[in-house]
Amino acid sequence: PDLYSETASSRIASARDRSKRSVSDLTGAGDSARGTPFDAPEPHAATPTCDQETIPPLDLPDDTSEEFDQLETALLSLRHFDETKRGQIHTELTREESEGDLLETFLAEDKARREKEARIAAGEPDSDCESALFHLPVLPTGQHLEVAIFSTWGDSYYVGLNGIEIFSSDGRPVQVEAIWADPPDINILPGYSSDPRVVANLLDGVNLTKSDLHMWLAPFTQGERHSIYIKFVSPVTLAMVRIWNYNKSRVHASRGVKHVELVLDDKAIFQGVIKKADGRVKQSFDVSETILFTDDHDVLSALCHYDPVYKRENGEEGV
Repeated sequence: PDLYSETASSRIASARDRSKRSVSDLTGAGDSARGTPFDAPEPHAATPTCDQETIPPLDLPDDTSEEFDQLETALLSLRHFDETKRGQIHTELTREESEGDLLETFLAEDKARREKEARIAAGEPDSDCESALFHLPVLPTGQHLEVAIFSTWGDSYYVGLNGIEIFSSDGRPVQVEAIWADPPDINILPGYSSDPRVVANLLDGVNLTKSDLHMWLAPFTQGERHSIYIKFVSPVTLAMVRIWNYNKSRVHASRGVKHVELVLDDKAIFQGVIKKADGRVKQSFDVSETILFTDDHDVLSALCHYDPVYKRENGEEGV
């Protein structure tokens, strides 16, 4: 035990001596021959500041500034639209009138619901559902498609959509040559010329959105026909059409289309009601209406393979 204690004491004393020498090396004036502590490598040269070196400008495309200008103009137009309050529903009504209007609407809807239930109980067809009275053709063929809009979900001044998808009998999206509308968009109104909600947005593929930059909005006049015209590159056989309703917000979803008719080469292929959007971007089926023109298994399998909504909602690459 005595030998162990002596040996341990000597090791401790030796360690203290080395520690003192190390501290002296670090804190003393230092000898250039000793080098840096722990033989650390020489530090990297300091990064030049902006004063020492001029940073070259970014090499941007020539048309970048023009794109920025167009986007800024579009956003300013949207702000002007909101500030003028032309997008509000029934802005001319007073609060009392609005409450009375809401009460009348509720009573009318309740009466219609009870009458509908009575008809169904009596075995009569549902006259409120146009699609129940209209027989869809099987795989219609044509080149010119018209989406005729007759009513909205409540907005008396504007009608809009988020997108339109069209698929052929081989499951693939139809190639479109041109699209136009009558009325075209709200840029025909006085004071508007750069609003981004144009009809071409309906085919940009961004449909599950709340962004104005991917929507179409046009003036609406009750009792008149409002149409979107789509010309295909060549005649095609249609298997499915999906209409994405206006989904800016829960309130402004009332601008969405309600009663529509699809006309292919002057022949009606659909008449009915399009589902109202809910103002959210969670599920595609909550903001869109899918119209199928076939129940053929092979065609449906091809649609599942190419339809991006089916892939996204089911997490599959087709069937």
